[in-house]
Amino acid sequence: MRSTWTAVLFGTIVCLAWPGMVTTAAAQAKGKKAVPAKETPAPPAPATPPEILVAGIRATGPGYGDNRKELRPFNEEPGVALSLAHKMPSGSSLIKLDEDDCKLTAMTDDTGQDLLENGRYGPFPKRAEDGSAGMIEIESKLRPAAGAQFITAEGTLVFTASSGVKPVKIAKIKLEKGFAMKVGTGSITVAEVSAEEGKQSVAFTMTRPMLESIKEVRFLDATGTALDAHFTERGYMGDTGSVNYSIASANKPVAFEFLIWQTPKQQSLPYKIKANLSLR
Repeated sequence: MRSTWTAVLFGTIVCLAWPGMVTTAAAQAKGKKAVPAKETPAPPAPATPPEILVAGIRATGPGYGDNRKELRPFNEEPGVALSLAHKMPSGSSLIKLDEDDCKLTAMTDDTGQDLLENGRYGPFPKRAEDGSAGMIEIESKLRPAAGAQFITAEGTLVFTASSGVKPVKIAKIKLEKGFAMKVGTGSITVAEVSAEEGKQSVAFTMTRPMLESIKEVRFLDATGTALDAHFTERGYMGDTGSVNYSIASANKPVAFEFLIWQTPKQQSLPYKIKANLSLR
């Protein structure tokens, strides 16, 4: 911090003051010690925003056969699509991309052709299991003009992120269909349990908000060690969510541990990207 000296004139008394020191004429006159001022806390460092990158580009022409829909390139409707990667900074994890709240404000090619008509974000954006990244598509029913070299898109991505998780352990469990548990402020039910050839499968049902609040589920044995497990399906229908796990062990878990996202926060990130066939 740069030091600054200030001269303050009180009648015939001149007092010198410097940062961190409060000096008054009365205190000088009585010979009292000056009282150190409380330091103002430094402002927090600005958060590093996520990085948005073009991960893919797809141009699709008309199909062939019955109604020109029997045989379709990439099994997609005619048009153009961009895949955007949403890369999170260190110390922050992506919970979900809120495609219903994302905004697409411009989409053109370099010839000036407007591609925004019928433009939208594709459904079911994806998220890496560890929350380090997500992926969402921009779709348009129009195709770039002949000779176009690149596409520019502009908008705002809306997403929910968290800085960490809290484990919630359910110790007294019943590994059977219909077993219900209280987890935080919500409820989770065992939907299916099966075992075959040294492996097990466990499925849970819950509300969609409850599903979105969970990073992962761990299955603990009698020693408290997590069994080797990973989810095979995760999704929702309306307000009901579900997740299925495969456990690569014949040992039955005696406890569940749910890793719950802490203080999730919805954020907005404006972007403007330029995409060409080289993706560079």
